[in-house]
Amino acid sequence: MNTLTDYVVFMMLTRIFSIPLNRVWTAKLVSGGLAMVVSFLLNRRWVFASWGVGCAGQVTRFLVTTISGSWGIQLGLTQLFSSVWPIPGLLGFAALRQVGVPALAPSIITEAAAIKTAAFALATCASMAWNFVLYRAWVFRDSF
Repeated sequence: MNTLTDYVVFMMLTRIFSIPLNRVWTAKLVSGGLAMVVSFLLNRRWVFASWGVGCAGQVTRFLVTTISGSWGIQLGLTQLFSSVWPIPGLLGFAALRQVGVPALAPSIITEAAAIKTAAFALATCASMAWNFVLYRAWVFRDSF
C-alpha cells in the first residue's frame, strides 16, 4: 500500500506540475515522505505486529532506515533511471508501442510515463530489499 501511495502521488505530481525528467527527484521527495508515514503504520501493525515494543525507539530506527532507503537509494536511482540512463524505460515503451498499448491512451501512456515508471520500479526494488532486511533485523525487533 505504501508503494502504491508513493507511485500514485509521484506520477500525479510529475503530471500536474509538468515536472521534466531531469527534475523528477522533487516529486519523489514528496511522494516518498508520504509513503514513509503509510509504511510505518502498516509495518508496525500488520507486517511485523510489534505493538508491544516501545514506539519511540521504533520511530527513530524506522526513520533512519526509511530515509536512507527512500531519499537515499530510491530518490537517487529514480533520478538516475529517469534522466541519466533512461534505457529501461525506453525499452519498455518500445515494447508497449510494438503491441499498440500507447494508442489506447496516448496522453497517459507516453514515453516519459514509461521512463518514470521503469525508474520508479527499479529504484523501489532496491530500496525494498534494503528496508525489509533492516526492518526485520533492527527496526521492528521485539527486543534489544
